[in-house]
Amino acid sequence: MIDLVTYKWLHLIGVFLILFAFGSLIFRAATGVDHPTFSKRRLSIAHGVGMLFSLVGGFGMLARLGITGGDWPLWVSAKFGIWLALGLMMAPVNRAPTRAATWWWLILLLVITASFLGLHHWTFGG
Repeated sequence: MIDLVTYKWLHLIGVFLILFAFGSLIFRAATGVDHPTFSKRRLSIAHGVGMLFSLVGGFGMLARLGITGGDWPLWVSAKFGIWLALGLMMAPVNRAPTRAATWWWLILLLVITASFLGLHHWTFGG
């Protein structure tokens, strides 16, 4: 049986991997540096693993908090929507590197919003 703290760590490691992948990809685009260690393929893998870890950790925490079923509180639905957006954004970030600054700010805004919802969820009815 996995406890709540373990799920939190898994979730945070996933978020860190996602941010690492996006940050490295945006840095590549902004500077034009093409290093084999940080290839698009490797960054995409890091992004995918981060997405998996954050999903498993997030749903594990929900289960430990007793939030189950399809009738999620609004904050859970919002965080899941942000998770989906971050998952779908890898392709456009790869295809439109000239918009590196825009991607950087958008990803920052999404992650801050998700963090706020996770930390202050009781103010949103749950």
